[in-house]
Amino acid sequence: SDKCPVQTWAMGVRTYAFQHHPEVTRETIAHWADQADLLEQAGLTRSQLDEQTGQYFEDFERWTTRLFESIALFCVPLHRRYRGVVKDLHH
Repeated sequence: SDKCPVQTWAMGVRTYAFQHHPEVTRETIAHWADQADLLEQAGLTRSQLDEQTGQYFEDFERWTTRLFESIALFCVPLHRRYRGVVKDLHH
């Protein structure tokens, strides 16, 4: 956003930060939408938020699933991945 142009960053190999909320579900968005002050701060109407959620959520969900899978694979040592601890991930 204009208020925070950097939404994700990394420092070194194992330090990552997320300003956005990759864990968000449609239910979370609906809950936030029930709070008029949050919509006002975002400069959105409820109908605009609903429209944008319908338009973009499927891609958002696919990208965040890949993000979480990548983090999980990165954090699990290679020798453990092939002992059945982490199953094959399909994209």
